[in-house]
Amino acid sequence: MRWKGQLNGVQDELVQAASSNATLRDANKHLQLELATASAELSKAKRELDLAHAELEEKKRVPVGQASHKPENTWDKSYKEATLGGIHWRWGYMAPTNKIWNVRPFCDYCDHEMDLDSADIDFDGPTAFLTCPCCGKVADLPLLTAESNINRITSEIERRIRIDVWRDDLNANAQRVSDIFNSVERRRPVKIANAS
Repeated sequence: MRWKGQLNGVQDELVQAASSNATLRDANKHLQLELATASAELSKAKRELDLAHAELEEKKRVPVGQASHKPENTWDKSYKEATLGGIHWRWGYMAPTNKIWNVRPFCDYCDHEMDLDSADIDFDGPTAFLTCPCCGKVADLPLLTAESNINRITSEIERRIRIDVWRDDLNANAQRVSDIFNSVERRRPVKIANAS
């Protein structure tokens, strides 16, 4: 009879083990369901991220010198400077028309502002030249009045916006600023001549 008690004890243990096994199976199914849901959400997020990356790459892919298929006037108004013809130019936009105004020349080497009215005439050809008062670098420009040179540069800026190549100027500006910042010679202080 002792063996009957032992048999009942073993049967009780088997029932408990089966119950525990069923509980573990239910928990496993629940975890698998949660894992599948999380995996589906992760896949969806990856697809959205891939789509965003593709859109970003498409925006970057506009070939240099070719117009984009975007509507006109989609430029970033932070586009306020560019190096054109060996001179660095800065300007602003007049609200509400976004007309370019206050176009000013700067030395492309040291970033000192230059004065168009102080251009010297090159007697060997139809050009003038600006000499930087800070570093002495010389830049050529057409032999025109200061106003005509401003109008010529303004037209070029408008063209660059219109054909959507202004982003190239933003990248070049960033490199130019880095070059000036990292060059001790290009950042040297202005040497002001004694007034005698």
